[in-house]
Amino acid sequence: MFVGELAMLVSRGRVFLGLFVLVDIVKMGRLVVMMRGGVVMSGGLKVMLARRMLR
Repeated sequence: MFVGELAMLVSRGRVFLGLFVLVDIVKMGRLVVMMRGGVVMSGGLKVMLARRMLR
């Protein structure tokens, strides 16, 4: 009985952990996308400047 309850708790814990991990991944993904969007905008200018500096 006790072992069964433990198994239930462990499986529930894993499900909750999985959900939290998924949420974190989604948040990180959004942040990365936003960062990349900003980096692409400013990165393009930086690359242009860097190329001019190198040449």
